[in-house]
Amino acid sequence: MATPRPTVLLLAATVVSGASGYVANALVPAVAGVEEYAAFAVLWSAVFLVVGALGGVQQEVTRAATAPSAPGGARTLPVAVAATLVVGALVALLALVGLPALGVEAGAAGVVAATVGVAGYVVVAIVCGRLYGVSAWVLVAALIAIDGVLRLLGVAVALAAGGGIPALAWAIAAPFPLAPLLVLPLLVRALRGAAPLDVPLRRLGWNAARLVLAAAATALLLTGMPTVLRLGFPAAAAVDLAPVALALSLVRAPLLIPVLALQSLLIVRFSAAGARRSALRLAAAIVGAGIVLAVLAALVGPAVLDAVYGPPFGADPLGLGLVVASSGALGALIVLAAALVAGGRHGATLLAWGSAVAGTLVLLALPLPLPFGIHAGVAMTVGAAAGVVAASVALVRQETSR
Repeated sequence: MATPRPTVLLLAATVVSGASGYVANALVPAVAGVEEYAAFAVLWSAVFLVVGALGGVQQEVTRAATAPSAPGGARTLPVAVAATLVVGALVALLALVGLPALGVEAGAAGVVAATVGVAGYVVVAIVCGRLYGVSAWVLVAALIAIDGVLRLLGVAVALAAGGGIPALAWAIAAPFPLAPLLVLPLLVRALRGAAPLDVPLRRLGWNAARLVLAAAATALLLTGMPTVLRLGFPAAAAVDLAPVALALSLVRAPLLIPVLALQSLLIVRFSAAGARRSALRLAAAIVGAGIVLAVLAALVGPAVLDAVYGPPFGADPLGLGLVVASSGALGALIVLAAALVAGGRHGATLLAWGSAVAGTLVLLALPLPLPFGIHAGVAMTVGAAAGVVAASVALVRQETSR
């Protein structure tokens, strides 16, 4: 029987994983109150902000594994061990200081969960990047799907047991190391005898570091906004933060999750000469879809949220529309950034995402005379648009120079 096409496999796995995360985020506010949901949203956001940043490691390993192998190139196992130890130590420090600063009362359990989970994700990122290099699409899809399903089951069990934020912290983090363990024999078989990467360890680390910064900017704008809003507006009440966090989790996901999950595949596809021109057309289509969805969200979204979750989670129509509009711009930026990475333009990728982050943070810092939700929506939309412009200019220049 023929193996399904990579796009079909990855999209199917993304649907499973994305739906699992979607249901998990929809379940918590339905069971918990506004206060607990606000803490959960910030915790989820913080973990996936760090995990999203480490996606830069996967992007670089994907690129290095797709390129022709070179003598003296880095090997997968030493890279995985070194990266896991360094990241685990850094995350333990960040969690120890950061969780209390975010108002997340997860205690020692939260610190340990975050450390184990994120360190486990480092292995997942490197292994997935290597699997892309050997075209092991079924295994990549399996890891994506298993991770999401385990997280949904963990959140459901934590809520049913009434374990509060510490139990939810483990539910969020544990699937990262568990998913590869469940398919370990298949991973060993797929990667046995894999050729060295195209660059030595030091060069790989430098390339990955720049992509981690770019991916951190990506994650900050995609999943890290509840964390940013909590840090930027520490005095904001949970009743103000919770509706925005819910909108970010539930409304933007259908457009952004598929594009983000296909990022490594896009890097492979755009590696072909001349293929990066199609990135501009795809980005324009995503922006158009975002505008249409933004109008629909503004018209019917607030009534739906109010009916499902009650008045405490009601959203402003304009703010909700802006949240969705920002997702269209971010989806386009993900596509354009993948094209830049495929062309080896790591600096331009970092500049594009840096422009988006800078625009967002500057507008959030300004004392705009706007309600909390609309202020956040304006900042996210304008910031993402700035990143799209920067990436488009870099890509056009690159193709013109060819």
